[in-house]
Amino acid sequence: MLLYLSELSVARISQVVGWSLRVARVGWQGQGQEVLVGREVVESSARRFVEEAEKELMNQCTRTMQAAWNYQTDLTTHHRTLLVNEQDTFKRMQEESRQEAGRWRSVDYLFTDSDLKDRLDKMSVIGLPELPSPSMTSVSVGLV
Repeated sequence: MLLYLSELSVARISQVVGWSLRVARVGWQGQGQEVLVGREVVESSARRFVEEAEKELMNQCTRTMQAAWNYQTDLTTHHRTLLVNEQDTFKRMQEESRQEAGRWRSVDYLFTDSDLKDRLDKMSVIGLPELPSPSMTSVSVGLV
């Protein structure tokens, strides 16, 4: 079965799916960048994204927790700088994963794997529970 995905460009399909394409047919239609791909290709690419993103986030979380432990057990400027850098990296990775998961969710109606849909759903809200800056300021002031 072939799917018509006009929202994804040929370059984007190649980037997302990688080199292991099992595409029945790829072609241009009209002036836009429109691609026909197999449903299983899209689903397996989304699964590969989730697995790789979860692995990378888990590794970065471990590095961030290690930096936090180092700082809490040895309060130095050097350890504080390392902690802040790891936290910034982790936050950036969460945001990138959240945005990419949101893009995959736009086509998750094509997926037959409900676990994959759930994992994408959870990943699409990662990092969002933070308080916005104005609220955080008022909370901080109230605590002082």
